[in-house]
Amino acid sequence: MPTYSYNDAHLVLAEADSLQALNVMDLLSLRGLKNIVVCRNWEQLLVAMTPRDASAPTVDVLICDVDLPGIDFYGFVQDVRHGRLGANPFVIMIATAQPADAADVTRVLNCGVDDLLIKPMTADLLVRRIGAFVEGRGAFAVTESYIGPDRRGDRRDEGLAGDASIQVPNTLHSKLVNNIRGAELRAHLDAARKDVASKKTETNLKTIAGMIRRIRQQNVEEVRIGELRRGLQVLAEKCDKVAKEFADGDTIATAEIALRIAKLGRKVEAGSGRPGSRELDLLDRLAEALLASFSAPAAAAEVTRRIVGSVDSFLGSAG
Repeated sequence: MPTYSYNDAHLVLAEADSLQALNVMDLLSLRGLKNIVVCRNWEQLLVAMTPRDASAPTVDVLICDVDLPGIDFYGFVQDVRHGRLGANPFVIMIATAQPADAADVTRVLNCGVDDLLIKPMTADLLVRRIGAFVEGRGAFAVTESYIGPDRRGDRRDEGLAGDASIQVPNTLHSKLVNNIRGAELRAHLDAARKDVASKKTETNLKTIAGMIRRIRQQNVEEVRIGELRRGLQVLAEKCDKVAKEFADGDTIATAEIALRIAKLGRKVEAGSGRPGSRELDLLDRLAEALLASFSAPAAAAEVTRRIVGSVDSFLGSAG
């Protein structure tokens, strides 16, 4: 593995044990990692992850104890990954933990971190892991609830094809290999955030279409009516959330379609028997219009208007 100059790399070490933190920091410093901020609790970590202003250096690597005092580690990781905390949702995150059973290890790895090291860890091991991330980094999976390394076997979105895989920025590689920093690096991060937001939206809409396909298939298979109604209820709740998300500007058509799916789903759910062919056909058409409204909103405008009108007419006559 090549030897890198880490002068421009910025690392946050969140470790409550002051002796271990000092030892790791000293040893990493000897290997060229000198820009290190040590945090002993959640409050200090929050400050370290929140940039003072737009010119503040980007945090490239976060090494964090899962049991750091005051932290909700799993919520913290998702807050970072979803862009709710910090300036770099794609920071390389290495979790550290005491020896744990397989279930705990799996839970940590599935929350969105890049890697997990079991204590006691050595500086040599840390440097090797960090160096490996300079060399390359895997793609991220994006779903409504999860953004992080693509471990599809563990994080499928209910098998509904409502997920996406994208390559995200690796600021450590950008700085040390490509000599990118400052405004140019921030522009790369901003572009990636928009890409993730778009993929997240797309996965939501694909999930809704997948739920409709599943409901239709369950109806054909004569799945128990209670299970079918539960699926319709979940569909309506999902569409309500999407409708709120898109209820303005250029995305109003998507919101209108999602709202009609929710209303139609609840109407069918409240019925005495199984969905009829007309209701299912309308759900299918709404699913197609929903995807079209996102991928080609201008071209889909007329189709959207017709299908929404058909649903409103049906709901009015059925009411």
